[in-house]
Amino acid sequence: MSSTPIRYNYHTVDEMKIAAAECLPPLVYQYVSAGVADGCTLDKNESIFNKYALIPRRLQGITNPNCEVSIFGNTYALPFGAAPVGMQQLFHPNGELATTLACKNNKAPCILSTVSNISYKIASESTTTKPWFQLYPTDNLLITRQLVENAEMAGAEIIVLTVDVPVLGKRIHNARSILNHADYQHLRFGNLDPMLSREDSIHNPGLDWDLLNLIKEMTNCKIVVKGILHPEDAKLCMEKGVDGIIVSNHGGRQLNSNYSTLEALQKIKTVVPNEYPLFMDGGIRSAEDILKALMLGAKMVFLGRPICYGLAVGGQSGVDHLLNMLKTDLLRNMQLMGMRDLASFDQSQILRL
Repeated sequence: MSSTPIRYNYHTVDEMKIAAAECLPPLVYQYVSAGVADGCTLDKNESIFNKYALIPRRLQGITNPNCEVSIFGNTYALPFGAAPVGMQQLFHPNGELATTLACKNNKAPCILSTVSNISYKIASESTTTKPWFQLYPTDNLLITRQLVENAEMAGAEIIVLTVDVPVLGKRIHNARSILNHADYQHLRFGNLDPMLSREDSIHNPGLDWDLLNLIKEMTNCKIVVKGILHPEDAKLCMEKGVDGIIVSNHGGRQLNSNYSTLEALQKIKTVVPNEYPLFMDGGIRSAEDILKALMLGAKMVFLGRPICYGLAVGGQSGVDHLLNMLKTDLLRNMQLMGMRDLASFDQSQILRL
C-alpha cells in the first residue's frame, strides 16, 4: 500500500481540518465535520475543554516523560488512538487500512468500525496488536453473532459495543445520502457484505440490557460499552460484568443539547473504582485536551474527526503525522506540568474556571 506524502508540516489539528476541507469534496467534508441538528452538542464537546486550566509544578527535573499506558494486557506507547469511524475510504482510498497501519507504527490503540470499508480480518492481518472491534448490534441476532464470531476468529480481543445509536439522530449530512451519490456507490462494507444490503439498518431500537447479556455470552473477548453518559448506566455496566466503558455522545452526532463527554466523564468517575478502565471520546482537538481528559479520569482517549482529517491530507502519512504531532505536544506539556508519567499528578493541577 502506497502512502500519500503530506503537503505541509501541520502544527495543529485545526490546521489539518482546514487542509482537509480543501482536499475533500464538499459533500464528504460536510458529513465528517457536522454534528446533529444545529451542532449544539458538538460545540459543547469542544468548548468545554477551555473551561479547565492546567497548573504546573516546578523544579521537577522531567527529562524523559513517559506517556505509555497498559490496558487489558497490552502496552501502548500513546494514551490516545483512533475512534471507530466508518467508511474511511470516503477520506482516502486506503481508508481504515491506512489508519490501522499508522496506529501500528505509533503503538497507538485503534478501534475498527462495524461499517468500515474493509473487514476486521483484513485490518487485523496488518498488525500483531489487534485492533478493537466496534459492534453495532443489529436487530437480527444471527447477524450480530456472526459479526462477533468473525472478529474473534480474526484475533479480536476487545469488542466495543456501541449503545448510543438505537436510531439515527437528526443528521442533515448523513451516510446514506452520500452512498446514494454516484461517486461513492462503489464503496463496500467489509464486515457486513453480503449479510446486509445498503437498504438494511444496522441499528436496533430494541437494544437493552438483556441483549448486552446475550452478546457477552457470545464471546470470550472483553466487552467495552461505548456511549455511556449517565452514572447509573455506568454502575449497571459494572454490575453486568462489562470490562470497560467509553464515555461518548457519538461525537455530537446523535442527541442535540446533550451532555459534553468531558463533563460526563467526571460524573461517571465518581461511581467507578479508580482502576476501572474508563475511556472517553468527543471534542478532543489538542494535546492539552488529551491531558485534561486523562487528568479528569480517562485511562485513554480516542479521536474521530482528527483521524479523518489526517487521512484526507495524506492517508497513512497524514495519520502518522497527526499521532506524532500530538505525542510530541503531549510529552512537552508533561514536562511543562512537571509530570514524569501519566500517574504523577494530583487534582490540584487542574482547575475548573
